[in-house]
Amino acid sequence: MSNIEEETIHEKIQRLQAELAAAENEKKHLSNNTPSPFQETNHEPFTDFQKSKREEKLITMLHRENELRRSPAVQAAMEKAEESVNSEWMDVVEAVQLQVVDEFREDDGDDESWNDVSVHDLRLAAQRHPSIAHWVKYNRARCGHLQIGDVAPNVPVRRAINGELTHLFPSTNGT
Repeated sequence: MSNIEEETIHEKIQRLQAELAAAENEKKHLSNNTPSPFQETNHEPFTDFQKSKREEKLITMLHRENELRRSPAVQAAMEKAEESVNSEWMDVVEAVQLQVVDEFREDDGDDESWNDVSVHDLRLAAQRHPSIAHWVKYNRARCGHLQIGDVAPNVPVRRAINGELTHLFPSTNGT
C-alpha cells in the first residue's frame, strides 16, 4: 500500500510542506547543501554509460508514477483535492512525484551523484517519454484563442464558500 493510500491528501500536503521547510532549514545549516527535490540536478558531464543508466532509472520511475497516478487511491485524492478550497489535483501529483523520487533515492553511501534524480528530472523525462507518461501524451491543455484586448467571456463559476453557481461577472447575469 502506498503512502498516499494511507494518508488523506490534506495530511500528505501538510507533511510535505513541513518536510520541505525542514529540508530548506537544514540546507542552510549543512555544509554539503543537498539540493531541493525540485531543483534540476546538474552533474554534467555524464559518461555515456551514466546517461544510459540514469535514463533507464528515469523510465522505471515514470512507470511507477504512472502506476500511482492510475491507482484508485490517487484518483480519489485528486477528486477530493479538486472539491477542496485549499488544494487542487496538482498538489496530489506533486506528492506522487515526491514519493517516487523518494522511493528511488539511493542512499548507499556511494558518491554517485550522477544517479541522483529530482522531481524536475522526472518531469523532463516525462516529456521525453510520452508513451509512458500518459498525462503528457493526452494533455488537453492548449493555448486559448483570446488575445490581449479581447473581452473575457462571462463563464459560469461556483463560489468556493458554498458552491453556489454564479458567473465570472455576476452583475451581467451571464450575458
